[in-house]
Amino acid sequence: MTGALLKMNAFVQVAEGMHVYYDCPMMSGEDFRSDQFFKENRGKTGLVKGFPEKFVGPLDSKGRLPGVYIKPGYIHVQFEGEEKVHQGLNLHYFILLDVGQTVVPEASLEHQKVRDLPEAIEFWPGDQVCKVNDLLRTVRFVEDVRIGDNGALIYVLAETAEAKQQRQDEKEAEIARRREEAKKSDDPLAGFPLGLGLMDHPRTESRKANDLTLVTRGNVYHLYHDPAQLAFASSEQEVGFWAKDGISTTVYGGGNHMPRWEWPIEKAREMVEKGDGDLVIASKQYENVIVTGRGGDFKVRKLHSCFAQHRERVRALSLSLAKPPVEEDISFGKRAMALLGDD
Repeated sequence: MTGALLKMNAFVQVAEGMHVYYDCPMMSGEDFRSDQFFKENRGKTGLVKGFPEKFVGPLDSKGRLPGVYIKPGYIHVQFEGEEKVHQGLNLHYFILLDVGQTVVPEASLEHQKVRDLPEAIEFWPGDQVCKVNDLLRTVRFVEDVRIGDNGALIYVLAETAEAKQQRQDEKEAEIARRREEAKKSDDPLAGFPLGLGLMDHPRTESRKANDLTLVTRGNVYHLYHDPAQLAFASSEQEVGFWAKDGISTTVYGGGNHMPRWEWPIEKAREMVEKGDGDLVIASKQYENVIVTGRGGDFKVRKLHSCFAQHRERVRALSLSLAKPPVEEDISFGKRAMALLGDD
């Protein structure tokens, strides 16, 4: 039987203390520091000293339950002869020297939970709370739960109805002012609404748990703790709940050149009937925005696997509606985090 020395990819159980070889390129092509690091360490051996971790909260975009997960693609390494441990080095440049058990992964590598969050989640998106120091006891909704690099939980409160109205009034006043200036100006761009988007950001507020007191639990809390307590005013509201990001994800299909995610209502319903998705939602239409080349006005969404036990009910409920509800607008905070690449 012939054999050969090969460098090849594999799914391997890697543990701290295993030996690795640094087979990085000769040059990085990115910046001077990376080039220097490659030149200084290429060809060295070292020990695996750990793995980068990711804190995951509720309504995770990848369908993970709250906890601490391995961040695949990177490892911490201590090169031989050094005391320093280099954090988060690119895994693709390392070759495992020790014998490791190869496996076939049962789930995505991003779903490797190692422990619970260092702090218990006290308030969940949709919960109603009051600020402890608010003498008026104004009820606020928890919009999001964010986790800092040290694992500390921050609760984002949605803006009040009064703040939303004030923001809208200020925007309309600014539009009126610019129109008046445009009438007096020869500049064709004088009335252009440049920068008005900056005035349309919801005025959220971030608080720690000890700054808040619970008024009542919302459906997200019940989804994670006791789904039998889920309550909705209508079937449309319930389908809209299951269509939330973090509970379900959009189903994409092949297109001529780009992935497709919008469909005619008949096709969308057919996809749910076939089990390709779990619900149909109407695409949100934005003011003064025209999207060309659309394949339809409806999206198909599929529940994350952690909520798979609800699929049969959600499919039947969605197909029973003559008119699917409109998808919920993603909060500004969620959009900003997505643009920053924070998943």
